[in-house]
Amino acid sequence: MDIIDRKIVTDRTKLKVPLNSVSLDEEDWEKIGQEMLRKMELEGGIGLAANQIGIDERICIVRVKQPIFLVNPTVVEVSDEWVFYFEGCLSFPNTKGNPKKTKRFKKVKVIADNHDHTLEFFPDYDEWPSEDYYWGDRGLLECVAIQHELAHLNGQTLYDYLANPPRKKEMSFGRNEKVMFMNKGTGATKYMKYKKGLKLLNQGWEVV
Repeated sequence: MDIIDRKIVTDRTKLKVPLNSVSLDEEDWEKIGQEMLRKMELEGGIGLAANQIGIDERICIVRVKQPIFLVNPTVVEVSDEWVFYFEGCLSFPNTKGNPKKTKRFKKVKVIADNHDHTLEFFPDYDEWPSEDYYWGDRGLLECVAIQHELAHLNGQTLYDYLANPPRKKEMSFGRNEKVMFMNKGTGATKYMKYKKGLKLLNQGWEVV
């Protein structure tokens, strides 16, 4: 069966099976990469892992800035900082209009058999002056998408990375730790050090 004709796997049990490394030569991975890209675009996604289309091979593709196809990828380094994000997934159609809040690393480094150097994924901005910069940061989106697809290859889904802040939010973070604040009334967000955002907690904002 051609990749383009395969259905998106929605069975969470099947998605929870980690994938083993696969042996592919350059001609094979280029062909599969192009077919996966077409399938991903047809489904309206920005990332696709092989097990999402019923292929038990450790390969995936992401396209935010440009197509990035990965054969046997492995995360080799992550940042100390993390971010909250909102993610959807082709395997969970309900998330298309109701994305789930997740917690991801701000930066990751990845190696893969079809790349002769370490790939680094990180935000375009180290600091975000406003929420527009945060949600418009394509580097950050790419970094989150890469983590999303690599998690699929490890038998994990976005539901394994849901952000569930403790009830006592005022006691949950270090004063210099960067967190996301959201206005409960307007939905506006600000990303800043916790100590700078403390005053917002009494103005209708909360940590998300």
